[in-house]
This record gives sequence, structure tokens and C-alpha cells, in this order.
Amino acid sequence: MRYDEDGTFCWFFHPDHCHLACLDDYQCLVLLNDGGYEYEDWDDYRLSYHTQEMDREYVKYCETFSNQVKWIEEYLDLYSSCPEKWWKMRDRAFRQAMKIATSFTTISVHLVRLAFREYVSSILYDFHNLKDLDGVYFEIWKRVTKQEKSFQLALKEVYQVNKFPQRQGRLKYALEIDCYFCETEFCCLTAGITGKVGEDKALELISKRIKKQFKKPKVYEQYARKKIKIAELLGLDFRGLK
Repeated sequence: MRYDEDGTFCWFFHPDHCHLACLDDYQCLVLLNDGGYEYEDWDDYRLSYHTQEMDREYVKYCETFSNQVKWIEEYLDLYSSCPEKWWKMRDRAFRQAMKIATSFTTISVHLVRLAFREYVSSILYDFHNLKDLDGVYFEIWKRVTKQEKSFQLALKEVYQVNKFPQRQGRLKYALEIDCYFCETEFCCLTAGITGKVGEDKALELISKRIKKQFKKPKVYEQYARKKIKIAELLGLDFRGLK
């Protein structure tokens, strides 16, 4: 089975892999990298040659360790404010991730490093780009839509309340230097969300649009999850085609 040039399928059996007799059908299966930017390190992912068993355990490991080291998210602000303390916390979390890996049979040190690096990169991305951004625009939306205030006044009020410390610098820049980008982004994120829309629904819609706007590259855990799902649909077991 192969994929069409128009992208009908999101996967294909890579011809270079198929020439390697030591690989089974699952290992030859490669996901498309939509637009060349869907995955963080697509070339490395497709050349990993992991068995389906390894990928399944990797996904399970990622779920386990990310839940247990979630405490590190409380220290993300140290990344910029106090790098030395941040690295101490990061090293502590990594040691915990290594310890957790000892209960998994196929998780190597390399895979621990990959999983941990991509996890930290992901939460830092969310912290710097997404954290509280939905809340900021939601609060502005409430004032503009429900209270019929101007964008400038709503922006000023949200800044003064200081409910979102992570975004204060962004709001201050918009107020004192140039609010064009902020107002344009607000209009795009809240387009069609009228005063008749409930507040919970409005916040949900704004959050979804923000995530869609940033399009964070996917990591190997997501690549493996999708590949496993496709393999199940194709009827591939751990040894190849059933």
C-alpha cells in the first residue's frame, strides 16, 4: 500500500525502509510530515526503526513520567528569571524520569533523554506562548462585548487588574507603544463570538483558536501514537501483517 501525491493518505511504506530485510511492516511504515513542519524532528522519527512493541511502551512511559514530574511546571518562570535554579529543578526531574524508566523493559537512556527533552520543550513552549493568553483576550472580550467598552479601555483595565502576570509585559507594550498587533489578534480570535455566547463557551472558543494559531510542532510521542493507530487499522501486529 502506498500514498497518493495529493496526500490522500497520511502514511506510506517508505521504499528505502522496505529494502531492509531486517525490518517488519510496522518499521517500514512512515507518517507524512504535513507541510514539512508537522513534526519536531521528522527525519529522526522515521529513521528510528522502533518496533510496535517499543512504540507502545514509549507512549506508556511518556504518560507515566509526565504525570509524575508535572510538578516542574510550577518552576517554569525560573527559566528566564533564575536559570541556575531552573537547571537544578530540571536535573531533579530528569533523575526522576530515569528512575521511572527502570520499570520499562525497552526504554533506553536515549529514549529517556528524547522523551524528557521533548516534554520540557513542550511545556516551555506553552508557558511562553500560550499560558493565560486565552484569559487575557477573554477578559477583554467581556468588557468589549458585554460592557460595550472600547478596546483600549478594556485593555487598560485588564492590565491594571494584573490577573495574568505572565502577560503583563505584552499588555504594557500594547498600551504604551503599539496596540495594533494586539487589537488585530483580538479581532481574529473573537470574530463571531457575540454577546449572546455564554462566557464558558466564549473562553473555550478563544482557547481553541489560540492553539490552532500557534500550531506547535508534534513530538515523537504523538508520532508514535498516530503510527500505532494506523497500524491497528491496517491489521499490523508486532510481527508485521496478520
